[in-house]
Amino acid sequence: MKLTYWICHHMTDHSCYSYRARTKRECLDYLNNPNMPEDERKFRQANHSQPKKVEVLYDSAFHLMELCNSEGGLWEENQSREEAFKE
Repeated sequence: MKLTYWICHHMTDHSCYSYRARTKRECLDYLNNPNMPEDERKFRQANHSQPKKVEVLYDSAFHLMELCNSEGGLWEENQSREEAFKE
């Protein structure tokens, strides 16, 4: 099976602070929402990458859960292994 989602990598902090969404549009809205305060919008734009597509292949729901909960977590191939596993 395959899970596809979009990510805006957080470039100045841990990858757990990256924004993930089902669609590219949701990621773009996260970065450019005109209804949020301007300083928050500028912070998001300065500290997150542009949206990137991620595809995760897995055998079952349990296998996906194992990928997410194993040491180091799920590696999102659009980032370096060092970024994925930094503390």
